[in-house]
Amino acid sequence: MFYHGIIAKAFRPFAGDDFPYREQAESLIKASSTQLRRLLHVQRHRFDGPPFNATTIGSVHVLTLSLLEGLARSEEVDGETSFDLVVAAEAMKRYGEAFPAIHKSLHRLLEGASRHHAELPHELKLILEELSARFFGRDMTDGEEEFLPIDLQIGMTDHSGGGIEKLVNVTHRFKLGAGESSGKQ
Repeated sequence: MFYHGIIAKAFRPFAGDDFPYREQAESLIKASSTQLRRLLHVQRHRFDGPPFNATTIGSVHVLTLSLLEGLARSEEVDGETSFDLVVAAEAMKRYGEAFPAIHKSLHRLLEGASRHHAELPHELKLILEELSARFFGRDMTDGEEEFLPIDLQIGMTDHSGGGIEKLVNVTHRFKLGAGESSGKQ
């Protein structure tokens, strides 16, 4: 996956209209993308998803971007391409559980495709809605908005519930007059 991701990314700038060997670059990208699709299916079938390491996420990102660009360019998308796109996006979503920055990248890809009037498959719309809710939604109860006018959930990186959440709780105690003398932190 790493090799084919590098090939697709390296020849991508040469697939433009004004490059003399555009057709060769496009055929190399297409061949590597085909192999990436195949390898992603193998990973999903044999191992229930992609391996969680940083060397292959770039390849999955390149494949997802390539498939979304194809979706935006074409009027009709065949079922295989649509399925591959969902598999690649789900792989990126799973990678995002280990590498949170990937969720933001996937959100940008899907939002960009949606903004350019690409007809996303239903599964991708659900992923986009979930990521949008994660990044821009509020889980605050009534009255908390006056204490927290900014949604701090975007900055959370500690999956154990510490970090920002603990800081917010301490801030609430100080603001409510409990202070540090309560003994709780």
